[in-house]
Amino acid sequence: MKLRQIMRSRSLKQHPLLMACALIFICFCWSSTAFGTSLGRGPLKPSKGHPTPTYRPVSVEKHIFKSPLPPGPDLKVTVLSGSPQSSIGSTVTFTVILENEGDAAVSDVLLAQVLPAIASYNSSTATDGTYDELTGMWSVPSLAPGQSVELSVTVLINDSGVAYFLSYVSEQGTPDADSTPGNLVMTEDDISSACSSVPFVYCKGENINLMATAPPGYQNYSWEDQDGNVVSTSDTFYITSPGIYTYTAFTLNTFCPAGLCCPIIVEELPQGCLKLGDLVWFDTNNNGFVDNGESGMEGITVELLDAGGNLLNSTTTDASGYYLFDSLAPGDFLVRLTDGIPVGMFSSTGSGPADASGVGIFENNSLDPNADIDNDDDGYFDGSFITSGVITLDYQLEPTIDGDSDSNTNLTVDFGLYTPGIFDLELVKTTAATVVTPGSDITFSIEVI
Repeated sequence: MKLRQIMRSRSLKQHPLLMACALIFICFCWSSTAFGTSLGRGPLKPSKGHPTPTYRPVSVEKHIFKSPLPPGPDLKVTVLSGSPQSSIGSTVTFTVILENEGDAAVSDVLLAQVLPAIASYNSSTATDGTYDELTGMWSVPSLAPGQSVELSVTVLINDSGVAYFLSYVSEQGTPDADSTPGNLVMTEDDISSACSSVPFVYCKGENINLMATAPPGYQNYSWEDQDGNVVSTSDTFYITSPGIYTYTAFTLNTFCPAGLCCPIIVEELPQGCLKLGDLVWFDTNNNGFVDNGESGMEGITVELLDAGGNLLNSTTTDASGYYLFDSLAPGDFLVRLTDGIPVGMFSSTGSGPADASGVGIFENNSLDPNADIDNDDDGYFDGSFITSGVITLDYQLEPTIDGDSDSNTNLTVDFGLYTPGIFDLELVKTTAATVVTPGSDITFSIEVI
């Protein structure tokens, strides 16, 4: 967005307050939790190869003109995002750069990292000091004048919205020349943030009603779409159509703006959404097929993962043993069973009710769930979970022999569970001979009961 020139140099001299604001100019990001990212929707996986939209993010550079500083350390924090746009199940690396721009060393520096609300910790590396992944605190023993150190934190994206990462100096052993640790004042240079947009993905024809909210206490709100059109002048904006949305606003007593550094992106799948499901059942005879009289199992936790093993969604089987994942884009998926499996039950092997070996034709991960065979066992025990092979979904290519006629729905991924039989064996030994003599042969019959 282009900012209008609102003051001329002569008027600035006549208004010291306006001059001060003009000298300290900052655009900053706000947490994605302010934009209504918790919508009660299941995670959506954007299509592989889906065109990446073009957008114009609001500038987030800090333009700070400093007066001469007293001697001492001067810590500056900069956060960089490894990806301006990401997707559910992907990872994003945020790099925190800590610099001492002062003329004196500083010791015992402690930086706080606030991870995105829509992401979880994955990994981290630091060129100096120690990072505690549980508390988010980065401890740097000392920093000489002109020295800089870096911390890289990688997070796993779990939901749609804006993944906002914040880093700030919480404590330092020597007072800073121009900042106060831990006061969270965005105009100071010991705090910084970065972000990554994670698109909301809707099915074609699905009702879009996404509430986006800017922080309160501002005036002259302006929400714009990707074409620069103003679509709302309120702090709260309801998004009802696909697009890319940003806002700017001004405080009540200054002309210093706030802005959304990463846009809210809403995408619509052009050909609708795909679905994946079906049955978890008690395979009483352990033949690997659903037979008459065999029933579904309620309350089994079923998870949906991408081909890389990243969790996308989770559900439980209903009273009849069925599960369903909808609102899916084309791609490769895995399905696995985790919790709720009764003790003593195992994945169907196809080797009969007495089998306790765990070996059989249905315990072979080379079986192809894309064969679209309905009512057979598609799971095998991988050492930790009962899981399927990779399932590929695509538009108009899904089976119509699975109880519906929808070629965008795959209802053939079933899981059989069985209990190995417990037996009390008895041996009965009999012979027809009633009188025997030494050296004669005797024939015995042994019967297993």
